[in-house]
Amino acid sequence: MGSRLDDPSNESEDLPTGDDQFTQVFNSLIKSLTARPDDKEDYRYIDESSRERVLEEIYSDPRAAEDAFYLFNIAKLRATVRLFLENFLPDDPHRKVAYAVKANPHREVLKVLIEEGVDCMDCASVGEIRRIVCLDFDRNSILYNHPIKKRRDIYDAYHEFGVRHFTVQTKTEVSKILSAAMDLDQTPSMEIAVRMRTDNPEATINLSQKFGAYPEEVYKILNLVKELGLSPGISVHTGSQNPSQKSYIEAIRTMSKVAGSVGGVISFNVGGGIPVNYFYYDNFDTAEYLKTISDAISVEKSKNPAAFAHEHRVIIEVGRALVASSMDLVVPIVSVSSLDDAQVLHLSDGIFGSFFDYSVHGWRYNFRALNADHNIADGVHLSSYTLRGPTKTLADRLNDPESPFRLPPGLTVGDRLIVENAGAYMYSVGSRAMKRPSIVGYNDLLF
Repeated sequence: MGSRLDDPSNESEDLPTGDDQFTQVFNSLIKSLTARPDDKEDYRYIDESSRERVLEEIYSDPRAAEDAFYLFNIAKLRATVRLFLENFLPDDPHRKVAYAVKANPHREVLKVLIEEGVDCMDCASVGEIRRIVCLDFDRNSILYNHPIKKRRDIYDAYHEFGVRHFTVQTKTEVSKILSAAMDLDQTPSMEIAVRMRTDNPEATINLSQKFGAYPEEVYKILNLVKELGLSPGISVHTGSQNPSQKSYIEAIRTMSKVAGSVGGVISFNVGGGIPVNYFYYDNFDTAEYLKTISDAISVEKSKNPAAFAHEHRVIIEVGRALVASSMDLVVPIVSVSSLDDAQVLHLSDGIFGSFFDYSVHGWRYNFRALNADHNIADGVHLSSYTLRGPTKTLADRLNDPESPFRLPPGLTVGDRLIVENAGAYMYSVGSRAMKRPSIVGYNDLLF
């Protein structure tokens, strides 16, 4: 591998090379510097087997009363990983389950995923790649799947971290990747997947509003990749929190058609988007989704084998569906007020922290109250509340007054709300100026 010292555009933070002894010392230093300082400080494990007993242990310390924190059921995460491994193309030696690191990049989460056998890590940034490399994960199984990248990030991913899988959506991006790789390697070997656009208005977040090329353009880019002597791949994402199983079937059929027209691809990535049951009325069955997706792939493999190169990978790339259900977020009420006859609860976390997605996507969170015994306090008689975050800005709110949250009456300072299934896109978002809630691990085998 090359070094940053060889890159004339670099003016600082050079990564030196040297003999094995120096390299080992240097790599150890890099690991300690690149891990977020709070990764070691914000995690602890409590040897209890239920959420209620863990909460009892936490609140035995009065200092914990005003702090938000995540409850991380490690056993639940392990079970979810196994669900994917057992139900996504279980008899296909080419299948790979990839985790989208951006969903939750905490080291303890990543370590569990690796221990349970997740095949690949889907990274959207060099920071995520660095984090995965620090855990000694196989670099050949790191997928740099953000289709738009800075040249410098491509350079670091290829030369410093040994990444060989990239995703694009334009010919310009192909040229950028090849140029960065050839700075130190005149005969680069890599896999370039082309992301295909799949408009899906049924998805909560329609990612094709930003990412992906239309099938006819994907065809042209794949041919360019092959002409350059690189390994072609194709990818798709049908949208986050996608309720439509049919959209996967249609996307896989189109992917197969395009891949077959260019003589086959080495990677066939069907994306993620399998929805999570956030509310009581949600009834999504992950195993059913995985069967639908697996069956659609098997049909195309049988009907159109030319779409798949001899040595290929069929990838499912999931984040939310893997980690969301393994964490719950406990948020204390720090103040209570009233505004225009509305009851207002001021919380210790808000849109500049875990609830960032409300400000971006209007994401609705399922707040519930905890009673004195640390159980969910549901009831027939509920009151309307407006929820506000801890900062001084008016924007730090979690609902509009006309869409109040319904919670038990009489909530006051010191009471606690809980958001279940909070393991995805909550810990990983928010301003660096705000202290992230800590994470408390435990093992409830009877979840």
